[in-house]
Amino acid sequence: MTDPYRSYDHPGIAIFGGVLAGIVGAMNLIYGILLLVSPEFLASAEDGLIYMDVTAWAWLLIVFGAVQIGASIGIISGQTWARLVGMAWASIIILGNMFALPAYPFFSIIIIALAVLILWSLASGLGRED
Repeated sequence: MTDPYRSYDHPGIAIFGGVLAGIVGAMNLIYGILLLVSPEFLASAEDGLIYMDVTAWAWLLIVFGAVQIGASIGIISGQTWARLVGMAWASIIILGNMFALPAYPFFSIIIIALAVLILWSLASGLGRED
């Protein structure tokens, strides 16, 4: 059996990406549940975002968070498919939070920075055959 982390110069980078992906997934899951329980939690800024259907947004976050947590488990266990899924949703997180910048600038910048870290950690060493 080959070592799934062999393509990394520092295998801790993959573990870091997987754990960080799980944390961001848990944040999305918790935020989705919070929106289901308390829709007024999503207050739009004066010139910010207005969501038409908070319930649909909440369920989207719950499903997205669950997929992220599943992918993070795969990343930690060294699955290449999970790294690719993690890179795809990290890219989607970056794009999605660009739209949330007017309403939640501080939160959006932090989430974008975390997603960039995840993207970097999952992409480094991808495709290398040592």
